[in-house]
Amino acid sequence: SDGSAITMEPFWFDLSAGTHGLKFRCSQGNLIIGKIILCGDKKQEYGKTGTPEGDECKVLEGERFTSKNSASIRPAGEYDASVEPYNYAKLKLNMLSGASFADGGQSVTYTFNVDKSGYYYLGFKYRQNSKNDFPVFRYMYLDGKLYTEDFKNVAFDYSRDFTTMTVEDSKGNPIGVYLEQNVTHTLTLTVSLENMADIIDDVNTLISEINDVSLQLMKVTGNNTSSYRDFDVLAYIPTIQDDLNGWAERIEDIYSRLGEFAPEVKTIGEYSTLEICIKQLRSLAEDIANLPNRIDELYQGDSSVGQYLANTLESLYTSPLTIDQIYIYQDEEKLPESKGFFYKMGMSFMRFLSSFTSEYSTGSDDDTPHLEVW
Repeated sequence: SDGSAITMEPFWFDLSAGTHGLKFRCSQGNLIIGKIILCGDKKQEYGKTGTPEGDECKVLEGERFTSKNSASIRPAGEYDASVEPYNYAKLKLNMLSGASFADGGQSVTYTFNVDKSGYYYLGFKYRQNSKNDFPVFRYMYLDGKLYTEDFKNVAFDYSRDFTTMTVEDSKGNPIGVYLEQNVTHTLTLTVSLENMADIIDDVNTLISEINDVSLQLMKVTGNNTSSYRDFDVLAYIPTIQDDLNGWAERIEDIYSRLGEFAPEVKTIGEYSTLEICIKQLRSLAEDIANLPNRIDELYQGDSSVGQYLANTLESLYTSPLTIDQIYIYQDEEKLPESKGFFYKMGMSFMRFLSSFTSEYSTGSDDDTPHLEVW
């Protein structure tokens, strides 16, 4: 499968009847291969869904994952009274770091048991404040399998503060999954870039085309532009005007497709620079004679179309998600209550008072000499 998670499904290879060879080349690290299996398409069998009946609620702490597939995934701590566990005097590791859980293909796994067999909802207390007005996506595996089709590319919408969501189906109804008691279950979350695959390809192509045309333009000018020199750009690059307008149209299409993932937002803050790219390209197309003097707006400058597209590409490749808690529950009323304004103010005041009594010194309390490092 694709390690970057741009394609989440397994790779399929078209093999004709007869003898084939399979060769491995070691590029880094050690690998022990116990078995190689070639198999055809297996029909995906999904689990049964239903409505939970009961009042069971299991809380999993986001920072207490059982396993991970990337060394960079780590817990994090914040002085935020809305996060559990919280201590006003000492900073605790109380969440899964979103910055460390952002690259395609990264996975974390949680193990848990339920006290009673039955249907359960899956809820998350999370924060996704990195991609303004745009969701991130996760594949969810229950006991190592996709329990339903709706567990593909579960969307976590933009939220500046911690918020709670329950996994829903395509019609907006919460999904109840069946769990057996006395069985150790696993829940795996995998960063998915699948929804962005075509857009990533299109942005890469645009960057390549803009770079190629910019290099042609620099060959014409010799990278020696001046307001006192005129260049007949169309004589050397006849298609340049059509190229500029064509790129603007393609960026408009990309922005429109991104908007499908955030239909309730008029302007996607995370990708608002694409609108700037469109305006700059239209302006350059209208002022084609002055293009050599405005090359920085197309390719080289920090505010150029090329740089904005490169920043967009970097954003498309990352999907941060901070997780405080995961809920395996049957009754919404049994979920932990969110902390109110006065509680947060009280904790903030207690933290202020504790700063006068907290001990920040290092070393032993006796007279034994020790080394202080600053």
